[in-house]
Order: sequence, then structure tokens, then C-alpha cells
Amino acid sequence: KIIQGLEPKPARQFTNEEPQYITPDIYVYKFEDEFVIMLNDDGMPKLRVNALYKRAINGEGEVSDSTKEYIQEKLRSATWLIRSIHQRQKTIFRVMESIVRFQREFFEKGIAYLKPMVLRDVAQDISMHESTISRVTTNKYAYTPQGIFELKYFFNSSISRIHGEAIASASVQDKIRQIIVSENPKKPYSDSKISELLEEANIDIARRTVAKYREMMKVLPSSKRKQF
Repeated sequence: KIIQGLEPKPARQFTNEEPQYITPDIYVYKFEDEFVIMLNDDGMPKLRVNALYKRAINGEGEVSDSTKEYIQEKLRSATWLIRSIHQRQKTIFRVMESIVRFQREFFEKGIAYLKPMVLRDVAQDISMHESTISRVTTNKYAYTPQGIFELKYFFNSSISRIHGEAIASASVQDKIRQIIVSENPKKPYSDSKISELLEEANIDIARRTVAKYREMMKVLPSSKRKQF
């Protein structure tokens, strides 16, 4: 009876939130030397206009002129909606194609090879407005050889290198995470020390920026990471 009364998942009592599962909107696979992009149509309803309404406005059956006019108006709205959905899917596909072109090394090798990229880069590449790119990448996820990422993830600012091209801020955050994971828990690195280690790795970054990224990753400062 005592065992039956125990909680099999002890942490469950501290939260009422249901887990949020992510279903990718788009898939990126590598086939031989090329990347193949596929839209996830599983959750997309197959929309079409019922032929009954088309027959009604073409004179089949006893339908008044006012009813025909009403049906025509609704048919135009339905057709516009279907075309808009198809156009949005095409836009997402084109955006993903552009992202793959810009970030090919990331898809092949991982986060360390993510390049700085902004909405304007993709907008110019596919001749669309930045606001359109922003809308279609919001809350959209892609399954890639490197994992599942929100499309917004690929747009990030640049951090200067001491020598060579700039590096993406997301790549720098990943390097900070790796440094902290590999540190001696009894002698954790301070933000200043992490900045020095990154400088040795050819990344020019201030201590306050390290602190900012660390906080974004929800990592405690060295004084609170220290284990005794």
C-alpha cells in the first residue's frame, strides 16, 4: 500500500504544463551531394471547392439570382484562400532553399559553421520583402541533419573574429556552452576567463557579451556554478 501511494514521477506535482511537441513544417535531407527539401503536408488539409456550388451557379437546379450571386462571392473567397495557402507554402519552400544556400556548411558540419545572416539576405536572394520572410519563418520549424530548428534560428547577428570572417552569434553561444560544460566544476570559468578563451579561439568578444549570452542560455554565473 505504501508503494502504491508513492508518486512515480516526483517532479510532476511542481508543474501543470503539458509538454509541447514540435512537428516540423519542412524537412531537409541530404541525398548524395545535394540537399533535398520537402514540405510537411500531413497537417495541411486538402482544400477544394465542392462541385455542387459550381453546378448551382451554372444554372443546374432552381437557384435564384440572389443566391447565385451569394455563392459566387463565397466561391471567390474560397478560391482566394486556397491560392493564398498554396502561395504561402511555396514561399516557405523558397525561403528554405535560400537558407540552405547560405548555410550549407551548417547543414553539413553543424552549429560551429553557422554563418551570420539577416532577413535582408534571404529577402534579396528570392526577391521578396523582409516582412514577408519574417512572417513565414515565425513559429516554423525545420528538420535537418543537425536536428530540429526554428527557421528564425538561422537568422543571427555576427561576432567579429580577430582574423578572418565574422562568426554567427549562435555559434559563439554554442562555443560558450562547450567551454562551460568542459570546465572544472570546482573551478568554473568566470565570464572574463571565457572571453579570454574565446579570444584564443580567434573570437573577439567582450566580457559583458559573454555574460549576456550566458544569461540567454540560462547558465548561472561562476560563483553559483562552483561545486565544493
